[in-house]
Amino acid sequence: MKKIKSLILLTMLSGTVFISSCKKDKTAPAATITATIDGTAVNFNTHAVAIKGSGETAGVTVIEGAGANGTTFSISFVSPLTAGKTFSSDADDANNVPLLQYSTASDDFINADIDQGDPFSVTITSVSSTSVQGTFKGKIANEIIVAGNGTPSKIETITNGKFSVNFQN
Repeated sequence: MKKIKSLILLTMLSGTVFISSCKKDKTAPAATITATIDGTAVNFNTHAVAIKGSGETAGVTVIEGAGANGTTFSISFVSPLTAGKTFSSDADDANNVPLLQYSTASDDFINADIDQGDPFSVTITSVSSTSVQGTFKGKIANEIIVAGNGTPSKIETITNGKFSVNFQN
């Protein structure tokens, strides 16, 4: 009986030492980009990331990801990202217009001046030196319409768009 009690005590002590010696993992939260496009929930969580770059006259930030089915998604900004700021395809200042590109196997979509109401918009909800979060919604088209002349052959509506991505180092 004494051997059993000693064995139980040794097992409990070993377990306590093992559990307390485990390091807490401080990995970055998983990056996500999700939306409902024309009623279908989609995610672009493969290689989801935010990338900062610079152009000739301004800085650029791109949020991008890919879907498991080969779709790709990106939103580009020329203005600095600020928490609480909304970028819209109907903004008066071109620097406040986000550029969305959504590609499937058969079509490429962008936010364009579609004159269908419901402009494409992105709201930055949080931004830090390491990550950015936000929401997006609106209409996208598979053709660019110049000065309201014509109608795209395909218009899709994005709802429930959300992203939480880390800046690439």
